[in-house]
Amino acid sequence: MKINLNDYCTVVLTQSGADWINKINTASNQTEWIKAVDFKYKQDYIAGDEYLDQLWHIMEIFSPMLGLGCEVPFENCLMEVISS
Repeated sequence: MKINLNDYCTVVLTQSGADWINKINTASNQTEWIKAVDFKYKQDYIAGDEYLDQLWHIMEIFSPMLGLGCEVPFENCLMEVISS
């Protein structure tokens, strides 16, 4: 199977993955440009929630957690490709 970095993927978050994305989204919601457009990123993910995004963005957001010895952000380290 060929995968493009722009493909949409879903992951099932572990608690550490949910905590991480909540932290990232909380910080993003404090930026002036987000406040200006009256938009809020979701900040209440919990373990077991699905997270959908493009593959490149999932890798960018969770890159600090994707190394050896890190807590795993996704259940079973699996991603499901939604479009290709």
